[in-house]
Amino acid sequence: MKNRIFLTALLSIAIAHPALAQQTNSSSSQQAATTDQNTASSSQATPASSKETPRDSHTDFWEGDEPSAAALIFHPFASKGYVHRHTQPIRDRLNELEELNASNSRMTKDADTSTQQGIQLVSDKTKEADQHASDASNKSHLAQQTASSVNDRLPKVE
Repeated sequence: MKNRIFLTALLSIAIAHPALAQQTNSSSSQQAATTDQNTASSSQATPASSKETPRDSHTDFWEGDEPSAAALIFHPFASKGYVHRHTQPIRDRLNELEELNASNSRMTKDADTSTQQGIQLVSDKTKEADQHASDASNKSHLAQQTASSVNDRLPKVE
């Protein structure tokens, strides 16, 4: 039993030691590469280089971690920060779309209201025109009747 515990501890140290050594070596080489890039970019300061955007360090699968046994074991566990970083652009886009949707909804309601007012105004004018046409028709019938009664009396008078 004690041999198994000792063997497990020894094996885990043997696996973790190269991973830790690899991480410390890669971070020191990254720092050296960064200082070389900074000196090169400062010596060649041009307007085009100022327009370049810095690379996002969180674009790769490992999120800046070196691939190692520990990273393979603990990488699948998402932290709040990791989830927040990956869902924030989605939230931002959703908020933008909600604002656009609300704006379009307001514009649609305004257009609908003005259209309804226009339709109501046309309906009122049509009713008024129908009333005027009906009055004119009634007056024309009355004039026709009057003219016909006058025509009937005119031969009698002569």
